[in-house]
Amino acid sequence: MDSKNMTIAVLSVTAVALFCTLVLMYSSTGSVAWADTVDRGGDYVLATGAFSDTNEALYAIDGLNDRLNVYQYDQNRERILLFDQKDLQDAFVAR
Repeated sequence: MDSKNMTIAVLSVTAVALFCTLVLMYSSTGSVAWADTVDRGGDYVLATGAFSDTNEALYAIDGLNDRLNVYQYDQNRERILLFDQKDLQDAFVAR
């Protein structure tokens, strides 16, 4: 078998494996979406997490201004609203 046929065979097997994985992922019923993720960009740290039994919140730390902002999705207005703000300097005072 020459290298061209070997490459085609490997790519074909890989494509079939990826297709089967995709079919299995989308055919499973009752799958749950997980939201607890964290991301960082510049002076900001963003995290999602449980706010209540039915809602999620976006927690945003502004490292430049030392503030924690909590955002929540308002289903009635279909908007993301600022729920609360905390000054991190007040929360983490050395005593």
